[in-house]
Amino acid sequence: MSHSHTHFTVQLSEQFIKDHLPFAPGEFLKVYIVVLDIAAYKKPLVSEIAAALGQREMDVISALEYWQEKGLLTIKNEKQMWVAVPEETVKPTHASGLYTDKSYNDTLQQMFGTHILKTSEYQMIYDWTDVLKLPKEVCMMVIEYAIQRKGRSVSISYMHAIAKTWAEKGIDSMEQAAAEIDRYERISSGANRVLGFIGGVGRLPSKPEMGLYQKWTEEWGFTLDAIMAAITDLTNTASPSFKYIDTILENLKNQGAVTARKITESQATASKVRSDAKALLGMIDAALTRPNLDKLEAFKAMGFKQDALMLAFAEAAKKPNVNLNYVESILKGWKKEGLTAKSKIAAHLISQSTLITNAYAFYKKAGITQKLSDAQLKQYLAWTDENGFEPDMMDAVAVYAGTAKNPYQYMVKLFSIMVEKNVKTLDAFNAQQTIFNTSNAGKDEYLKRTYSPEDFQADLDHIEIDGEDDA
Repeated sequence: MSHSHTHFTVQLSEQFIKDHLPFAPGEFLKVYIVVLDIAAYKKPLVSEIAAALGQREMDVISALEYWQEKGLLTIKNEKQMWVAVPEETVKPTHASGLYTDKSYNDTLQQMFGTHILKTSEYQMIYDWTDVLKLPKEVCMMVIEYAIQRKGRSVSISYMHAIAKTWAEKGIDSMEQAAAEIDRYERISSGANRVLGFIGGVGRLPSKPEMGLYQKWTEEWGFTLDAIMAAITDLTNTASPSFKYIDTILENLKNQGAVTARKITESQATASKVRSDAKALLGMIDAALTRPNLDKLEAFKAMGFKQDALMLAFAEAAKKPNVNLNYVESILKGWKKEGLTAKSKIAAHLISQSTLITNAYAFYKKAGITQKLSDAQLKQYLAWTDENGFEPDMMDAVAVYAGTAKNPYQYMVKLFSIMVEKNVKTLDAFNAQQTIFNTSNAGKDEYLKRTYSPEDFQADLDHIEIDGEDDA
């Protein structure tokens, strides 16, 4: 009694026919035959047995429990429920014409040495030719390559995985197989080199790691030398990984740096950028973070080079607790005035320094000796540049304003009147009898005149200014 299959003919022994066939329920017998049929190729899963017979799994399990009690099989309940059948129960025949190539069979056995091939192992090897359509010489290369990599104890399942991969890639000649072996060995060797460099000692690259290395070399165009150049400093990174390397290489690829030379150049540039950034940020005690680096790049995009930025950060450092936003405000002001080159900025700063020195000397004449505010400096600049007041006239006004309760506010109001009257020189100032009672005094006499507090207050009273002491 037999059940035919593409490769095997399932045979029931005389002992089975005598001891079990007459007494077993028909549905149970069907289950047992299907189990033997599937067992010739792989583990018979309960779900597959039920699907083959169109039965419920519970009914199949009942039949299997019956045969298990008879000692003919064993039910295994692992990730999936399956059935173990004694190997001698399934015997191959030559009805389909397979296994008749004695020379091929002998060659296969010789390749495995002292390991005697089992029926299931022969079956899997023949599947490579019959199912996967690989030529016999390619199948033998699969075996030879697997043994070379893993030794003679390598499993047939490992070989089957290689055969399946080759079949999926359309490898059907010894030349193609040899090329595939070379390619895989190159990937494996390179991935192992990278893994060892980042500290992955004692293990082989995982399948995902192999996949990444393959992408780097075959899709992105990196050589092993280029990859090693890219990860030279990676040992300083905590827990380096292939995924981290993938990010580094993707950035380099986007920059067009896929050769060792270009990567070295890119690293030198990046090193200088970080060094320059560290020098700048250190001037205001700012951290070397990615956002701050991006901010510096934005400053450079405004047209400022490193030497010009050094001047801006030096200016910012004069104030306590400043940040990059303050530096940005300085740069925007310079940009607005057309100052981006170091030489022009330096000249501007010198001019500003002279202005500040002159402003302090001017305000000192009025008795103002404390630190000047930005508003006071700007006001001084307006009087000298915008209004065009002559220095000797401004000095005279400052001296007179020194006795006022609020010298600065007094000068602001007085100069405002002088702007309205277009008084810019000392002579014009002296001629204004409505401001100061000096009609009969010449310039020299005016400058040399000594005022008592009462006289000075009388002169101030001629100026019709309300709210003199307002802040």
